[in-house]
Amino acid sequence: MKAELVKLEAVLWVARWEHKTQALSQIFGSPRAACYCLGAVILVLNCVRSHCFTEAMKSQPKLEGWDCHWTYYSGLTISAVGTLFVISSFLALGFTGTFLGDYFGILMEEKVTSFPFSILDNPMYWGSTAIYLGWSLMHASPAGLLLTAVVAISYTIAVLYEGPFTEEIYRRKQKGEKSKALSGVPRASLVPTLSDLPIFLRCILLINPATLNEPTAALEVTRGTA
Repeated sequence: MKAELVKLEAVLWVARWEHKTQALSQIFGSPRAACYCLGAVILVLNCVRSHCFTEAMKSQPKLEGWDCHWTYYSGLTISAVGTLFVISSFLALGFTGTFLGDYFGILMEEKVTSFPFSILDNPMYWGSTAIYLGWSLMHASPAGLLLTAVVAISYTIAVLYEGPFTEEIYRRKQKGEKSKALSGVPRASLVPTLSDLPIFLRCILLINPATLNEPTAALEVTRGTA
């Protein structure tokens, strides 16, 4: 469990450090290249974790009561569902969306709401957990179940740290887009025209209806009546 938490803390620390300094982007030449490198490191670490998980199950005794066809196929079904969640999440997010691309400034246009995100939040994490759970049942391994719990706890911690930070990144993005949109609006479109005046005020000012869509001419009429 300690090794899993150290790996989690290291990955999140590197991602946040990159978000603050853009150091990795400068080293690798671009944010996308840096994200690909971090993603490759995460994949290698996941492979090492899976190997250690398997070796731990092999080295520990099986639970005899679970060493049957029913438990095996139940685990196989759970692993298949978990694999479906992981693969569909990756296809929906892409490589950079899966491997912390938002920390590198590689943001998605909008929040993904398609399957499997329409079913549950963080399907990549819980899909991986389901794979380990199913794997443990297939091998009738109490040690595997214990390690699956460790994986679930690690992902829960990741969600608690990563979720609010990611939401803040996209909140700033939306705020910046709104400011940019307002700055691009011509000032004239923000100033009320005489056609916006109530009818009784038009009559008082003796405004010619033909000048309602001509702000300059209408302004001259207003000055003349003043």
